[in-house]
Amino acid sequence: VDTIVLSDPFNDVIQERIGNAELFFQDDFGMPCTGCMLVKSTQRTLDFMNYMWDSRHNETNDQMHLQNMFINRKVPTVTLYLLSIYEFVPGWAAFHDKFLVKLHEPMLNVRDTFLNHVRESQPRPPVFVHANFMVGSDMKRAALKARGLWFI
Repeated sequence: VDTIVLSDPFNDVIQERIGNAELFFQDDFGMPCTGCMLVKSTQRTLDFMNYMWDSRHNETNDQMHLQNMFINRKVPTVTLYLLSIYEFVPGWAAFHDKFLVKLHEPMLNVRDTFLNHVRESQPRPPVFVHANFMVGSDMKRAALKARGLWFI
């Protein structure tokens, strides 16, 4: 388990966009993240999910496979929406460095900007937290416990 849902993901922000988008992803540095996908039930999303499943390879995980689909432009037509990192928080933004894989300079700059914005503007509380950017279930569990997000 590396995801925590803290409140209703179909809040007013999602409801405002539900008429337009069919597939909502957590934002992972501008790429859709398979760690959080909210899928509207349509034929197009069914085609998308079936294609994603049927075209996968054992050499890559689902996240890398999805990114390769986008890079190679082999994506069935579907309307996507990347969710706000302030409400659907990735691991690099939620957890202390001691839990994370080493972040490169551009990622550190994005993280600093994110954390400064959170301190200055106090956006709405997170809806979803993803313990990604760390390796191993023990590390993820420790990170979640350190943030008070381990509930069992």
